[in-house]
Amino acid sequence: MAANELQPGTVLYQRYRIMRLIGRGGMGAVYEAVDQTFESTVALKQVIIPPAAPPEQAEKFVRAFEREAKMLHHLDHPALPRVSDYFATPAGRFLVMKYVPGRDLKEMLQQRLHHTERPFMVDEVLPWVDQVLDVLEYLHRQNPPIIHRDLKPHNLKLTPQGQVTVLDFGIAKGVQAQSRNTSVSIAAYTQDYAPLEQIEGTGTNPRSDLFSLGATMYQLLTGSSLKKEQCDALSRSTAVIYGKADPLRLPPDLPEPTRTILWQALALNPNYRPASAAAMRAALRGLPSPTVAPTVSVPSMEPQPLPQPLPQPLPQLYPPPPPPLPPTILSAT
Repeated sequence: MAANELQPGTVLYQRYRIMRLIGRGGMGAVYEAVDQTFESTVALKQVIIPPAAPPEQAEKFVRAFEREAKMLHHLDHPALPRVSDYFATPAGRFLVMKYVPGRDLKEMLQQRLHHTERPFMVDEVLPWVDQVLDVLEYLHRQNPPIIHRDLKPHNLKLTPQGQVTVLDFGIAKGVQAQSRNTSVSIAAYTQDYAPLEQIEGTGTNPRSDLFSLGATMYQLLTGSSLKKEQCDALSRSTAVIYGKADPLRLPPDLPEPTRTILWQALALNPNYRPASAAAMRAALRGLPSPTVAPTVSVPSMEPQPLPQPLPQPLPQLYPPPPPPLPPTILSAT
């Protein structure tokens, strides 16, 4: 048990009674709690400032956390947990959020692979992606745009009603403004889902979230994490753009237009990703319903032959193919 973990029955702020620990990260935890005033279930997100943090850094962290709390409080989307309160106690700083029942897609994928040795089917994944794109479209329309910067299966929870909820805006990791007049963004990422510009620290934009969603989509469809060398090959080869190669080794039953859109989302150069979440969503919605096989096997390591005729590029999503780029070496962080 962690030193700062709250015990069931603990009452915070003379109002919120801890029921159980939902999960914890490096700088905090999330609890299921009961709001004793309204007799309703809520989620409490606890953020703990490291005791060793210098006073200046701790103060910046507090200000950033409060700004983030206010920002989330004003968001209103059915797939985002609404923030209703913020308070501080000796046990840490807390956000009071709507409790979302269900399981995250990482847990669901692990269980699926354990029981069936197969990832999710195309007709399961595409509706989830559509819902996430709707959330991203909403976030990116804010002024300034809000960039999640840590989309991954673990941060996507599926409710019993089939609604995908986007969680964890990285409050415990701090908030930074890239410049006075640009996007609000979250200063953290997860290596397997982060785009190159985020890893290298050169600045993110709404298209950065599309890469992370593409990496999430890839994992849900294949059961494997995306390798950055696959994206490097994807971006350097014009043959890939025209459907003549597939370094991702996607499931053979994935419709060709969907395959092309996923390739675009995973481009290392953000200029060659879909122009926006709305554009990517519209393109995916314009696809014919996929033909679903009885089962979807995990793709083998051998390249899969592509059906004929080969697909044409989608001009509404990106400009003409770029010239080949030199190999990119990524350092692990």
